[in-house]
Parts: sequence; structure tokens; C-alpha cells
Amino acid sequence: MDLTQDVIYRGYKLNDADILTNIAAGAGPATGIAGCVIDSVDFSDVDVVQFLEKRSLQDGMDAGDVFLGARRLRMAGTLYAISRALLFDAYWALRAVLSPVLAQYDEPADKGYQPLYFMTPTNRLTDYPSGYIDLRVLALPRSFQAIIQRDSLGGNDLDALAVSWQATFVCKDPSIMGETPQDYVFTTSTIVEGATATATTDLVSKGTHGLVANDRISFTTLTGGEGLSTGVGYWVISDGLTTEVFKVSTSMGGSAEDITVDYTDVHYVKSAPFAGNFTNRGNYLCPLNMLVVVGATAGSIAIATGGAVNTITVPASTGERIVRYNGQEKTVSVEENSVETLRLDLLAFGTTTTHPLVPTGTSAYTVTFTGVTVGEGSHMWFWERYA
Repeated sequence: MDLTQDVIYRGYKLNDADILTNIAAGAGPATGIAGCVIDSVDFSDVDVVQFLEKRSLQDGMDAGDVFLGARRLRMAGTLYAISRALLFDAYWALRAVLSPVLAQYDEPADKGYQPLYFMTPTNRLTDYPSGYIDLRVLALPRSFQAIIQRDSLGGNDLDALAVSWQATFVCKDPSIMGETPQDYVFTTSTIVEGATATATTDLVSKGTHGLVANDRISFTTLTGGEGLSTGVGYWVISDGLTTEVFKVSTSMGGSAEDITVDYTDVHYVKSAPFAGNFTNRGNYLCPLNMLVVVGATAGSIAIATGGAVNTITVPASTGERIVRYNGQEKTVSVEENSVETLRLDLLAFGTTTTHPLVPTGTSAYTVTFTGVTVGEGSHMWFWERYA
């Protein structure tokens, strides 16, 4: 933490980088310095991973060798003002900022844990052109102490005054994170409408469909026929494939699905995997988070990154839903009709490494949507970790 830069908590500058500009020159009344600074800080306890973490035995990533105690962040500073009245006004304002009750009132869903923003200098100018890394911890105030001394208060109500203060926080996560997340947006699905399917040939007809052999699709609407199913991943096969018609199979290169009754209206969506590279400039593993707006059809979301291969099964429903994966809390939820429900039963692990973690540097990822449509606002993200 660079104490020559601003340190901000709940919108208050605990450390004002411009403190020297707040000096009212002179030796008489209403002169002196005003503002708040941090004189010392210690957050060496923040990076404490311990056995009490939820589901720690599930993957070993949240279990420490020994119990090391609470994730404390300690700081001490000085509050300045140019008069006694202004000093005590500032004192009560600082006390309110560092109140655990008011912090929880602001963020009841997070139990009062709010971001403490700070900066650290770096010479990695390619990654950080400003020469600084913007960081944060999620912190809850636990104690506040102000030491009021006669000599620092001065002998006159209009003297420049100072009060020493100390505060202790407890941090929510055993990590120091980047201030803003690394965000990766999913392209919305395009549903192809107006196709038909013929029982005698097992062909789906759609002029200039643009599909090639081994493309994977899923049907979202099937009207008037039999033989195919919505929410199931099918492969396009080479048998009978032209620019206007195609056949599908439940296996790559397999036999065509038997269409027993003609379909008069067919809608489908191509299951395109989203692939690329994550960039984690920090020095620690990062939990991955995801939010996907899906349609009514059943399907799955397969995530492969950081040595993990996970699948979220999406059940069929009657309308649009939001599927959330919280890598930090290791939860899966489905929100429908403004009601969010935890659904860990929908998550399956394909490797011994369970929940995906983004390693440092550059690493590949693949997310494949099968049978589900991807709506606007769908994305995945992680906060870079620096401890």
C-alpha cells in the first residue's frame, strides 16, 4: 500500500494524497493543515487461508496447513483540522466511516464487507502504463480508537489541531484483488427460424443455412412433427448435406436421426464454443465467475479452464432465466421470475481439480453452450489476485 496515494473506504479518504495542499498558511487562527492520513498500515494477515473456509475439503484450494487466525488489517493515522470544532466534526465523520454497524447497513448482502481501495507502484509499464496497480480488499471495520491528547489539541479553540487514530478491519477474502474485474462478454445466440423437416428423407430444410459437417446445433422450437427433441445437442453430418438441407445425429459422424413425422416449423441455434485466453497479471490463482441469460430450453454450459472441466446442466423451463456461477463462494444459482434459487445439484466436475481457477499469466479457456440460447448481458469475469 503506497501511502503517498489516496486510500479510500466507503467514499472517505482515509489517506489523502493531497494533504499538503490543504494547508492554510500563516500562524494565526484558521491556519494549519486539514485532512486525514494513514501513518502506518499492516495487512500481512490478509493472505490467510484456513480450514474454516466453506467446502474447503472439496478441492484443497481453501484449506491451510494450520489455523492462522482472523484476516486482520491494522492501520494508524492522524486526523487534522484548523479548529477544535472542525476537528471534532471530522472525528465523528471518521468514526461513522469506520463503524461496522453502518458498513453493514450499507451492504447487508455482503455483511458489511466493503472495498478498501489503494494503490501500489510498479515498473511493469506494459501492463500498467500509469505506473500504479489499483487494488482493493473487502473489509469490515472491527474497532476504532482515537487518542485525544492535550498537547495535540492546542490551547486555543482556533488553533490547528490533530488527533491520532487507529483502526482494525477484518477482510472477507484471503486475497488482495485488482480494483476492477477482468471481464469477458459472451456473444448472444442467433436463433434461426423458418426451417422445416421431412420424415421421408430425415432432412432439415433451410435455404443457405451455412452449416458444415460436425457443427453442433440444438433445436429451440419443433412444431408438428416427431423424432427430434429440443434442448439436445445434435451434430450436423455429411450425409445429404447441401447448402439448403442437412441431417443431424446425436453423435459426431453418426447415423441420421429418424424423423417420423414432418415438422412444419423448426427453429435452431448453433452451439458455438467461446474460446480464447485469460490474462491474469497478478501472482495468485483467481476464482472464475459467470452470469448467463438463457432461454426456456434445456441444455448445458461446459467450462474448461485452469485444469478444470465443469458442466452446468440447465433444466427446461417456461421462459428466460439467469444462471449464475460464483467461483469465490462455489455456488450455482438459477434466477427465474425474480426469484433466485441455489442449485449446486446442477454442477458436475469432470476432473479432480474442481472449481475453475485462472492461473497467472496467459491461459486458454473454452465455454461451450449446448441446447441453450445465450442472451444479452451474459459474461464471465475474475478479479486478479496479488496475494
